[in-house]
Amino acid sequence: MTGAAPPGSAEDTISSVLSSFHEEAARGVSSRSEFEALKGRYLGREKGLVTALFARMRDIPAAERASYGARANAAKREVEEGI
Repeated sequence: MTGAAPPGSAEDTISSVLSSFHEEAARGVSSRSEFEALKGRYLGREKGLVTALFARMRDIPAAERASYGARANAAKREVEEGI
């Protein structure tokens, strides 16, 4: 893939979640409650941004699902390691 992902594309969504996470993580957290809020915002079971990436898989064309899933899993690992 060359260049930036088209706005609204699956790749753009994954990149946006990762970019947002890196910005928030770089600011750091100063308390346990801030840590839990950051963790919940990205990895929460129902409303987490990473969780939403997987929920979106049903909207991805079947031919693109495997590569999207691999990128979403890589993003999840990156967030988990960052937390």
